Amino acid sequence: MWNIANLRLPHTPFVVFAYLLMPGCSSGPTQPLDEVVIKTPAGAEHVMVIVPEGEFLMGSATGGPDESPIHTVSLSEYLIDKVEVSNGQYVLFLNAIQRHTSLTGDNYVYLENPDIQIFLRNQTYQTQPGLELRPMVEITWWGARDYCAWIGGRLPTEAEWEKAARGDDQRRYPWGNATPDRDLLNFNANLNRTVDVGSYPEGASPYGALDMAGNVWEWTNDFYQDDYYSVSPRANPAGPLEPEFGGVKSIRGGSFGSPAVNVQSAGRSLDSLNWSGPEFGFRCAYNPQL
Repeated sequence: MWNIANLRLPHTPFVVFAYLLMPGCSSGPTQPLDEVVIKTPAGAEHVMVIVPEGEFLMGSATGGPDESPIHTVSLSEYLIDKVEVSNGQYVLFLNAIQRHTSLTGDNYVYLENPDIQIFLRNQTYQTQPGLELRPMVEITWWGARDYCAWIGGRLPTEAEWEKAARGDDQRRYPWGNATPDRDLLNFNANLNRTVDVGSYPEGASPYGALDMAGNVWEWTNDFYQDDYYSVSPRANPAGPLEPEFGGVKSIRGGSFGSPAVNVQSAGRSLDSLNWSGPEFGFRCAYNPQL
């Protein structure tokens, strides 16, 4: 489809490695590690959490067949968005590409869908009033990929997404092993809609990432393959080189409509990279230059 590397944008991302040091940091849902602020070309800020280098056990013995076998994965250090990309952040991208390229929002989102929370008025993309902090939805994999590239990042791999969600202690959910409830995440059609990103601090992952369960399914960079775990490399797996069947990508985390079984951190699902829907969003990853 579209290659963001060929887009002639006037700026490059400005990265502020502003570490927010937390005294006595350790893995746990209430003690996040350091954070890094990344500024987009349009001046918006992304707060990212640091996921340290190291090994973790990926997969589950109690989930679906595509979650096994449990296997050791070693990842280099990386950054990942603390929260999902919001409507307010995404419209800045759409306006930038419209001004400086031949692309429009139609290349990334389906504006005619009644569930869309942004609109085009007077040649400017805007967010529906009061929905600036809702996660960007109705977005294809292409639209997620190119936004992340615009800020100098990328979509996370499945392995990166899972480690950011559950850490290295094999917990079932980002917050631990406690049964999901409405104080920890937006799921099970309790509200039947998205909520502002970062609305559930009690549901934080060991590294401080929020909304890794529920709210919206999140695109990853990997092509989906149901038996990939049996052939996955140990170090920095990046998914199959080619799709097993069509252009299908892995999605993670469940959504506001998902039951508890679908919000486990090891859970996997899939959809066409050309598909968009009211329960599909994303967050970006970033290779640190420390």
